[in-house]
Amino acid sequence: MPQPPAGIVSPLPTASTGGAVTEPRAKARSIRTIVLVACLIAIAGSLISILCTAIAAWLTGSGYVVTPGGRF
Repeated sequence: MPQPPAGIVSPLPTASTGGAVTEPRAKARSIRTIVLVACLIAIAGSLISILCTAIAAWLTGSGYVVTPGGRF
């Protein structure tokens, strides 16, 4: 079987280089990162929604309970 010249590098990963091992690890890391970012965006959206609701209730006074008749 003929050997390629010494200056040409094989584009395919071999078992000795470990190319087949690192590729799934890189894919798993990117999927994990995507899921983590999506969760952080969802949590941040929820917190912003709660903050906006609290500010709106404070500005309109809808959070206060006024009993009929009063104390006076």
